Amino acid sequence: MVARGFIRVAASLLAGTLGMCLADSDYARERYDLIVDRAPFGADPLAGADSDASAKEAALTAAAAKAMEKELRLCFLLETESGEIRAGFQNLKAQEGDPPSVMLMVGENFRGMKLLSIDLANSSATMQYQGKPVVFELSKPVAAPAAPAKAPAVAQQVP
Repeated sequence: MVARGFIRVAASLLAGTLGMCLADSDYARERYDLIVDRAPFGADPLAGADSDASAKEAALTAAAAKAMEKELRLCFLLETESGEIRAGFQNLKAQEGDPPSVMLMVGENFRGMKLLSIDLANSSATMQYQGKPVVFELSKPVAAPAAPAKAPAVAQQVP
């Protein structure tokens, strides 16, 4: 019985002490801004989440660009007399029955890829592939290595 009374008194003292501590504390975020700004424990890991997401997004866009570069190559940009602008692409992975080249206007699709814009000044076209914009630029095709020139055959003289 004495033990129960002791436990009740100890519990009430503990509850009262906790209540006083919580009532007196004013732990506002602004109170610690000076310390947080100095970053004594390193950078805020939550602040880096945005940069990690943008890095992942950039990696996905680069992967989409690589995949599209294996399928298509921008060959020409054409502006007609009526003002229509078209982009011509070489279909590098043409299957039997597929066209070897494609000419698209802005908004047209080819194999799930949509032509978003054409920039004549910069000689580029932007296509959308799996929700990611990919920029194609006019460039010279990769030249095959030139075969070494054969030396002319020299007639051997017999003595």
